[in-house]
Amino acid sequence: MSAENPFDELGLDPRLGPRELTRILQQRAERASGEERTHLQEMWRELTTRESERIRWALLAHPNASNLASDSIDALRQRVPPFVHRQSLPELVVTIEDALVLPRSDRASTTPLAPPDAFETMTMDKTR
Repeated sequence: MSAENPFDELGLDPRLGPRELTRILQQRAERASGEERTHLQEMWRELTTRESERIRWALLAHPNASNLASDSIDALRQRVPPFVHRQSLPELVVTIEDALVLPRSDRASTTPLAPPDAFETMTMDKTR
């Protein structure tokens, strides 16, 4: 088994099934030299002998834009709605009041904690 993905190495579309792969590789083998033909046969065996291997190689293949249908971009443009024209917003001016964190008025009366009645003062006993 070669280290490089057969689909990438041969420039094949990973969506092709065994019949299409066989047809394409047969056409290439007819025009290839002896050494190239042997290499194509090895690649063909890797891709068509076991379906699980072909699927694994197909999933690991690098996506290639030239393998996609030429009208797929146009079809995508028709499905995606155009961006809504956004009006320009006024300039944001930050003030000190924006930095204050104030409780919401509807929660102010339902605060679960009450402030302490008096603060205890700590005294240190210096006689010890």
